[in-house]
Amino acid sequence: MKSCPKCGVQLPDEAVFCNNCGANLAADPQPMPTPQAPITPEPVNNATLESAKEKNKNTKVGLIAIIAGAAVLLILLIVFVASLLGGGYKTPIKQLINNMNKHSMDVDSYIECFAPGYVVTAYNDVIAVFNGTDFGDDFADEMNDTFERMYDNLEDEYGDDYRVSFEVKKAEHMDDDDIEDLEEYWTDLYDSLDDMDLTDDDTYEDLQEELEDYYDTDLTDSDIKKLQKAITSFMKDFKNFHIQDAYEVKIKLSIEGDDGDDSDTITLNVIKVNGNWFIDPFSADAYSIGFSFGDLMYYLY
Repeated sequence: MKSCPKCGVQLPDEAVFCNNCGANLAADPQPMPTPQAPITPEPVNNATLESAKEKNKNTKVGLIAIIAGAAVLLILLIVFVASLLGGGYKTPIKQLINNMNKHSMDVDSYIECFAPGYVVTAYNDVIAVFNGTDFGDDFADEMNDTFERMYDNLEDEYGDDYRVSFEVKKAEHMDDDDIEDLEEYWTDLYDSLDDMDLTDDDTYEDLQEELEDYYDTDLTDSDIKKLQKAITSFMKDFKNFHIQDAYEVKIKLSIEGDDGDDSDTITLNVIKVNGNWFIDPFSADAYSIGFSFGDLMYYLY
C-alpha cells in the first residue's frame, strides 16, 4: 500500500491515479508542506525606541537651525553687497544724478533728494488744494518751464547725449557736535516759519483774500481748511526734526557729451532723518550741484 501524495488516502502499490482526488501517481511526488512554527515578535525595547525618536527629533532641529543660519547669512550678505554698491549716504546723490540723466520732470523725486519724506507729503497736499485754479496752473507751468530750461541748457552746452556722473573723493563721518551745528540751520528755518503763525485761522483768512486779489484764485472755505491741515501737519513733523547721522562728502561731479565736457569738485553734507538720507540744502555747494540746477533749487525752496 502507498499513500496519495496529495490527499494522503491509502492506495494499492500498482495504482496510477488516486481514486479519491484523481492525482497522477506516476508524476514526481510533491512533498507535503511542512507547517511553520508561529513567529513570535521580539519584545519592544522602550529605551531604544525613545532614543531613536530623540535622535530623529534632534536631526530635525539641527536641520532647521542650519536653514535659519543660512537665511541670516544670506540677509547679511545682501546688506553687505548693498553697502558695497553705494547705499546709505550715497543714495540721494545717485538719485539726483539719475533724475538729471533721465530728464525727469518728477518734482517729488527731486524733493526727496533734499528734504525729509514729510516734505513731499506736504507739497502734494498743498498742490492738490490748488489743482484746477489759475494759481495752481501757473505754478505747474513754471515748474515745467524750469525743468525744460535746465535740461535745454545742459544739451546746448554738452550735447543731446550728455551724461552726468559723480565720484566720491572723501566721506567724513560727522560727530555729535557737527550734527548739532547742522540742526541749528533747520531750527532757525522752523522758527521763521513758526513766526508766520501758520496754524492760526486769521493767517488763512488773509491768505484767502490775497489769493483772490492778486492771483484771481478763489478758494472755498473747505479748500482753506485742507490747506491749513496740510501745513499744520507739516509743522508738527518739522518741529520734531532730528538728524540721526551725517557725512561731509567731497565728490567729483562730471558731465560728458559730444559737444563738450566739464567737471568740478564740490562738498555736500548728507544727513539722515527719520531713517532716510538726503542732501542737506544748507550745504555750501548744494545750490551749485547739477551745473544749472540753481533755478530748480529756487522753486523747491
